[in-house]
Amino acid sequence: MKKLIMLCLLSILLLQKPAFSEFNFIDNGNGTVTDTRTGLVWLKNANPCDRKNWYEALAYCSSLASGTAGLTDGSVAGQWRLPSKEEMEALGTDPPATWEWEHCPVPWTMPGVPFTNVQSFFYWSSSTAPDRTEYARPFVMNTGYLGYDLKESCYYYVWPVRETLTTTTTTSISINNAEVVFYANFNSGVPPQFSGVTTIESVQGFNGLGTGTNVFDGNFLRNQTSYPASKTVLTLTGLPPHTSIDLNFLLAILESWDGLGPPENPDGPDYFNVVIDGTLVFSETFDFRTLDWMTYKPPAGVLLALFQTLYGNPDWPDGAYNMGLDPKFHNIPHTSSSLVVEWFASGGGWQGGYDESWAIDNVEVIVHNTYPLVAIAGGDQVVFDAVHLDGSGSYDTDGEITSYHWDLIHRENSANNRTASGVNPTITDLAKGFYDVTLTVTDNTGYTGQDTMLLAAAGPCELPTTTTTATPTNIELSVLDALHSNEKVLLRWRTESEPDNAGFNIWRAEGFQKLNEALIPAMGSPIDGAAYNFVDEWVLNGKRYFYLLEDIDINGISTFHGPVKAVPRWWLGVGW
Repeated sequence: MKKLIMLCLLSILLLQKPAFSEFNFIDNGNGTVTDTRTGLVWLKNANPCDRKNWYEALAYCSSLASGTAGLTDGSVAGQWRLPSKEEMEALGTDPPATWEWEHCPVPWTMPGVPFTNVQSFFYWSSSTAPDRTEYARPFVMNTGYLGYDLKESCYYYVWPVRETLTTTTTTSISINNAEVVFYANFNSGVPPQFSGVTTIESVQGFNGLGTGTNVFDGNFLRNQTSYPASKTVLTLTGLPPHTSIDLNFLLAILESWDGLGPPENPDGPDYFNVVIDGTLVFSETFDFRTLDWMTYKPPAGVLLALFQTLYGNPDWPDGAYNMGLDPKFHNIPHTSSSLVVEWFASGGGWQGGYDESWAIDNVEVIVHNTYPLVAIAGGDQVVFDAVHLDGSGSYDTDGEITSYHWDLIHRENSANNRTASGVNPTITDLAKGFYDVTLTVTDNTGYTGQDTMLLAAAGPCELPTTTTTATPTNIELSVLDALHSNEKVLLRWRTESEPDNAGFNIWRAEGFQKLNEALIPAMGSPIDGAAYNFVDEWVLNGKRYFYLLEDIDINGISTFHGPVKAVPRWWLGVGW
């Protein structure tokens, strides 16, 4: 009888679901683990950095992205965050439970497989203590104990979390023609288009913060005027036709901003504002102590640093933001040929001076022109003496295209100009040289649209080199582009492999002029590629230039690549 009872109890234990199962968690194989009960995605490595204070922990999580901390998940900065106390409590309870003070009221299991480096000590949560904002709620991972400690002086472990990434597919029925009309990074002074407060200072600890190549560097424009604060103003005139603008800039929030005002905070409010042509497009509070008093919730990628001492007083943390990634500053409706942008602080708690200030860097204005009728002439082509043109990509969103007209203008001899009509005409007997090709489409209302392309024609003869052949060479070219600067064009190309390659020539579209005196020697091998640069210094600003890259192998066989084009120009703060 006793044996039967024992067997029954054993059967119950074997069939009973354990209180906590590792099957609650799925290893995604990309440095992340998904909690199947909550849908949250956790960093697999539960100790990815040194212990930090609460402000540093927030900033570290926000900066996390694929390519760091063992991640290959495609995430970007701004998607990871510090978990709330409720999210941490759910890690070790099943079903997920939550509590407000000290000990876990239900069985607690310290997270294990498939996580790594889980520490038996305090981890920061993002939750602030309800009664004192200088305290946050840390969590002991091996016991489930919930406490609270000073945000600034306590250093605990950090375990980032994020939501599941979603992919959004956007289908557009129009083409946006974008043009950068203004850029300034203040490293060479303040452009004359700025007025009002235009003080420039060193970026100090902000140096290097940013997204990709768009980073704080050298100087920024700082405004520290007191209440009522004065404005920093950008005025642009003579803008090309457009339907909307983008405003991109890096923002530094300096010193002791106080966020919201009464009743939450008697020292506030402190607002940062942006006005475009008299319309307020941005007005949010920022704070240097707690997220609870900040109305600004930066979208993914915008936050660069939070509550870090980067400038001035070491006792007052600062913040950094890439505002060009905030949709509020994208596709702002605008058609005027002039533009006025105003940046300023406001609020009854604003003090300015060395107590509160802000700065901007890398200010860029982009105009967009969205056409209802879109002509698409196709990509640039290199041909011998015949070309097949294709305008089938053209479209009209509110009508019907009724005609296609092609103009081929020879750059050196107008007697070689050609015309054609139709969607897909073929033109033969082209003369040697470069043609500027314009496609003009007309719709049923008489509205027209245009697009241009470059046609490089070899003519009935071979391209201009000492030895050519119809058999292509064997190099693998991965990059070929042309970058403009002030009275210069930089040609860049990269190979992935160069079997039997002897070297390269650079040709410019002025009678197929070869620019290099001697063959540019090959630096790659049959299994390895190389990177190359060539600077064309004999150019004029404002003129469009086209280039071909010729590679020649050890047998004298050559192949042409391109064309690529560039327009040398001088922009404030722009260059390579």
